[in-house]
Amino acid sequence: CDRIRRQMERTSWSDIAPGLAVTVSFGVASTRDDTGHGVEALLSAADARLHTAKRQGRNTVVAVVA
Repeated sequence: CDRIRRQMERTSWSDIAPGLAVTVSFGVASTRDDTGHGVEALLSAADARLHTAKRQGRNTVVAVVA
C-alpha cells in the first residue's frame, strides 16, 4: 500500500488539471485463519484504520495484524 501511495503522490496529474495533486490513504487489517475473526470484523478493523489514517493528516497507511 505504501508503494502505491508514494506512486500516486509522485504522479503528474497535470494532463487532467494543472496543479492537480492526488494522495491516498489506506486502512489495512489482516488476520490468521485460526483466530476466529470473521470477514465483518476484518472489514471493520480496516475501515477503522482508514479513518485513523485520515485523522492523521491523510496520505498515509495505517495497518494492524489481529
